[in-house]
Amino acid sequence: HFGSSQFGSSSTFCQPARHASIGRFRETRIMLSPSALALLVFAAMFSVSEAGCPAGEGYPTSEDKTCVMCGAGTFSVEGSTNCTRCPAGTWSSVRGAVDISTCQKCRRGTWSSQEGAPSASSCHDCQPGRWGSEEGLASSSACTACLPGRWSSAYGATSVEVCNACPAGTWSGSRGAPSADTCMSCPEGTWSASSGASQPSSCAKCPKGTWSDRRGATEAGTCTACMPGTWGNAPGAPSAEHCIECSPGTWSDHSGANAQSMCKKCPKGTWSTESGADSSSSCTACDAGKYQPAIGQANETVCLRCAPGTYSAVLGASACSSCPAGTWNGDFEATTCNICPEGKWTHSAGAMRQGDCTPCVGTGCLPDASARVTIDVINLAVSVLSLEKQLDLRSAFAKDITSTCDVHESSGTKVSVTMAEDGSISAFVLGLSGSSANGLAA
Repeated sequence: HFGSSQFGSSSTFCQPARHASIGRFRETRIMLSPSALALLVFAAMFSVSEAGCPAGEGYPTSEDKTCVMCGAGTFSVEGSTNCTRCPAGTWSSVRGAVDISTCQKCRRGTWSSQEGAPSASSCHDCQPGRWGSEEGLASSSACTACLPGRWSSAYGATSVEVCNACPAGTWSGSRGAPSADTCMSCPEGTWSASSGASQPSSCAKCPKGTWSDRRGATEAGTCTACMPGTWGNAPGAPSAEHCIECSPGTWSDHSGANAQSMCKKCPKGTWSTESGADSSSSCTACDAGKYQPAIGQANETVCLRCAPGTYSAVLGASACSSCPAGTWNGDFEATTCNICPEGKWTHSAGAMRQGDCTPCVGTGCLPDASARVTIDVINLAVSVLSLEKQLDLRSAFAKDITSTCDVHESSGTKVSVTMAEDGSISAFVLGLSGSSANGLAA
């Protein structure tokens, strides 16, 4: 601002006005030429541009050099030409702020990525599944995520305590889960007693021989054992359909069998067509006159007929017995042997024709009033018996035989008992009266 000038003269008198950027001056009259006056005006304008703006003000644009008050969310120090924005994670509602101290941090549990935010409404809550324990978070990712196996539905959470553990029987592999819906139930055939599980491997599988159709099971007791007559070879079975039936010719009375070998085979002399049998009663004995030498057989055709010269008097025989000396048999599937006529004898076992019976002379012929008794005992393993038990058994047979033959025995010399490894028992009886050997046999 300039004072009066005198026109028509070669000199001009200037009176500078009071101005903040120029300072205070005493009123002085200076005589300047027009060219000097123009140079002075230019220098004054340049000096104002270099000095910048007062604190709290700045240029609105790079082209507009006019200092204006800084808006909310910004600040300016003395001499700056620009209004600086508050950093992300902060805000300020102050206009004409002179330093960064007016920029307030977003409270805990919130965040803001906006620079120069003018109000606290620019701070957003941490989303469900996340939390923030510090002020001034500058992005949503700065909110800490709940760990896998945990979840939170709260907005603006400030502590990890807000993260809830997935309940037992479930798991979750998600970080920052926003609800319990992310907790996946353990599938059928598995269970978990632990809360906060983060992997599907935390769901333990039901052991072999068991199954479970329950989702989200929390204890091993939900695993149900396969029924007797079945077995299971796969851990984590989701239903009873995974229990496999014992095959025909076998059976099992055991619950929770975990291998096919736990199905017991039907013994020799028997067979079974039943699948999933749960007791040995399913094993049917071959008829008398037949035998079956193998275990675990699955149909009746395996029962073979006894050949001529042999017989089977009992059900479920594993082998046919040869007709003893003094007898013969010419038929298949025989249950007994024919006795040679009186006075005749076969000197070897297994005779197949009556003609094999010859007059008894020499070795094998017993004195008058004597007899040879042969007894076949099925499934008697003599070799496993102790010597004491063998003696007791021979004494018991001797007593029964002498009683049956009506022989009065006190000295122990009228009967002699021998037991073979195959279970056959032979006895020689002396002192018979009133009966022939053939009569006793009949």
